[in-house]
Amino acid sequence: MKISQIRLALLTSLLVGSSSVSALEIEPGIGAGLLYTDNAALTADNEDDDLVVVGYLGLEINESSGPFRANVSTSLIYENYTSNTFGDQYNGNLAATAGWEMIRDRLDWNLRNHYSQQQRNSLDADTPDNNQNTNVFSFGPDIYFPLSARQRITVSPVFQDFYYEHDDSDNRRYSLRADWLYKLYPTMDVGLDGGVTKVDYDDEDSNPDYIGTNLHAVVSGSRPRSEYTLNMGATSINRDKFDDQSGFTGDLTWLYHLTGHSSARLFAATSLSDSSRDLSNSQINPDNGDFSNEQISGDVLRNNTVRLTFRRQDSTLNAEVWGEYRDLDYKEAPDDRDVIDVGTRLDYQ
Repeated sequence: MKISQIRLALLTSLLVGSSSVSALEIEPGIGAGLLYTDNAALTADNEDDDLVVVGYLGLEINESSGPFRANVSTSLIYENYTSNTFGDQYNGNLAATAGWEMIRDRLDWNLRNHYSQQQRNSLDADTPDNNQNTNVFSFGPDIYFPLSARQRITVSPVFQDFYYEHDDSDNRRYSLRADWLYKLYPTMDVGLDGGVTKVDYDDEDSNPDYIGTNLHAVVSGSRPRSEYTLNMGATSINRDKFDDQSGFTGDLTWLYHLTGHSSARLFAATSLSDSSRDLSNSQINPDNGDFSNEQISGDVLRNNTVRLTFRRQDSTLNAEVWGEYRDLDYKEAPDDRDVIDVGTRLDYQ
């Protein structure tokens, strides 16, 4: 077995076994369905009809009592193509987070793991033979240093491990981040955020190791009907074999409550990063961009993203509409692209 798969099994067992019965919430799910398609392989010609039988098992576990907190959401999906366009498919997903406040307001340990399927080539059709298993594991503490009632410093060393089933982009990264936050007004905070990250790839011939540093000024606040966060600064990436990269980076997040049941969210960002960092960020907060737009690669890229999301939540009907524009500029690989993505989702209880 892969080391990452063993770690996933241990992680699930630990999170389930360490929760007290009285504070544990468990929500199982089961489902079945039929999916008909007139072009199962998503080809331009020689289209094949197929009827897909789908089975689903899911489980969500929550624990939030005392200093320990955990959330585990996992699912297994089975697909049977009755016309044998593809063989039987078994896809599993796991999103797990856990934390332990070891010393109140001083030391907080955090663990996060995301196991999912991603496209091997994001420009090809989204079919079973173009998918691969991926896993992102993160672990580290947040160490707090209160300087006064209005300001504090947070230091966060983090270890991350990235696994790709059919790709040579496996890597480990060691990060140290520090931020200073000052409450300028009751509704506004200002501060500085900076960090350094060392990235080690398994295949150094295809993906050279690098050290990235960044420093940003931060402004965040809230109004009666809105919340915002603005980061502005610079990022520098020092690579072992390819040219170094540096430049302006920043992002803006703005949430506006239209009514008591509806809201609009704007996210705009420009960054120097790689696909592993973007995969991790998209799993933590999907509203910051759809990772399926991006090609998995060890190359450094300039990522410009604008995404607007509208949500409405009623007692029985929930609706979500989004639009996204993404401009990807890879520094070495020929994977540059502009992407426009629009979608909608309805949920009726």
